[in-house]
Amino acid sequence: MADKTDDAIIEFFKGRESLLKLFRLLRQVIERNYSPEIKVSKTQISFGERYKYIWVWLPQMWVVKRPEGSLALTIVTGEKLSSDRIVESVQPKKGYWTHHMIIENEKGIDDQIEDLIKKSYDFYIERLGNNKQQRAKKKTSR
Repeated sequence: MADKTDDAIIEFFKGRESLLKLFRLLRQVIERNYSPEIKVSKTQISFGERYKYIWVWLPQMWVVKRPEGSLALTIVTGEKLSSDRIVESVQPKKGYWTHHMIIENEKGIDDQIEDLIKKSYDFYIERLGNNKQQRAKKKTSR
């Protein structure tokens, strides 16, 4: 029996069964090493607990000419990464980079994508540690 999250994922990909299959493969890669909470919204599926660190969404084909049968994968890191898999990197604020990749088929979910996901997870853990240090400083300064 599927849970609410699985039902929401199926609804997100309604009419796009090949993308649902691709998403499930990507999810297996993510969950092979990590077990993040999954949240499904109207436009994206996000992974993470306190902070989100992975997002999957359907590319806006009319804006940047992305392939129709593809998924967009977004990760966040503390530095700009260099990879031929990254189609765009944006620094929305100091020390915070978002990287976008396009996955068109099963072959696109490879060791390189898994490594990029790990870099995002490592940055997530780093942010959690920094946040704990900030809270500790606040407590001692009172």
